Amino acid sequence: MRPPMLRKLVLAHRWLGLALVVPLVAIVLAGALLLFRNTLWIPPEWRDSSLSTQRSDAALAGALHELPDWRFVDVATPGRAFQSVGLSDDQVAVFRVGAAAPEAPPLRLATEQFLFRLHTRLLVGEAGKAAVRVVGPLAVASLVVGLLIWWPRRRGWRPRDLLPSGAKRATLLRLHLSWGAAAALLLVPMVVSGALLAHNPTIRGWLKPLAPPAAGLAPDIQALQFAQGDLAAAIATGRRIWRDGILTQLARTPADPRLVTMKFRLPGEKHPNGRSTIAVDLEAGRVVAIRDARSGGVPAGYDDVLYPLHIGELGGAVQAWAWFLGGCGLVVILVSGVLAWLRGWLARRAAARL
Repeated sequence: MRPPMLRKLVLAHRWLGLALVVPLVAIVLAGALLLFRNTLWIPPEWRDSSLSTQRSDAALAGALHELPDWRFVDVATPGRAFQSVGLSDDQVAVFRVGAAAPEAPPLRLATEQFLFRLHTRLLVGEAGKAAVRVVGPLAVASLVVGLLIWWPRRRGWRPRDLLPSGAKRATLLRLHLSWGAAAALLLVPMVVSGALLAHNPTIRGWLKPLAPPAAGLAPDIQALQFAQGDLAAAIATGRRIWRDGILTQLARTPADPRLVTMKFRLPGEKHPNGRSTIAVDLEAGRVVAIRDARSGGVPAGYDDVLYPLHIGELGGAVQAWAWFLGGCGLVVILVSGVLAWLRGWLARRAAARL
């Protein structure tokens, strides 16, 4: 590589790292803890679900009736005994299974919600969400540039440099380079999948033409009716259609609140929340659309793999721990790189005063 090109790459890598260090460290640390959200410090009472599905659906429907501005519901599961209801003002109301009134989320759930907002929105709402969309691709670019810079020096890689042995600039640079090289195979899929998820709606739009034509409703589905305006009856209808599926989410748009979409995870889906949906018209009391993600072609396959890949569930506990180590490695890379730059900058300032 020519020296002028190398200098440009070093400058690009340096300033990208300095610009990204604070938001990226926050995103990575929050994501590392969220990897174990379904296994870490889960209270035993969360696994106790004594209410029947019918009673809990009726209680949820009654609670939502008192919240006309609700946008989505994360439905309780056997390991999560709370329903989280997203409101139009970007707030979240928490209901215990079977309860008709919201309550303050327990510390465990509040901590998880905090980490999720930090990981996806940097705690500043839509502005943070937009920032994450920028941070992801820039992090990928910085990682690639760093690998290009390291490649000519790859024969000088030493395992002992993975352990910090001092605070001198040369030592910090060796720590930075060695961790970048060692963690590259973990960091590339982790960071790239996160960047893709940050732009998922746009990418889904690009992939939409590859989806098979939507199938019409079968006659037996068209014949299904439920009481008009009865959300509990609508949920029960969805559960009857997919008896072997797990209801994970309800959603609607404020522009047309009569349309409610139920999201299910069907057998064979890798996505933990599922991507199969049933849409109902509450006012008409009927099903208007069904989408089985298992036959959704390329776009559905992309969705089914990308999210579980990023959150460390595609490969089970082995992948989760590998992602955790990769995230810790990324923090070491960022901090050591910034400290190396800072020591060099301070040295130059001191020399200029002499």
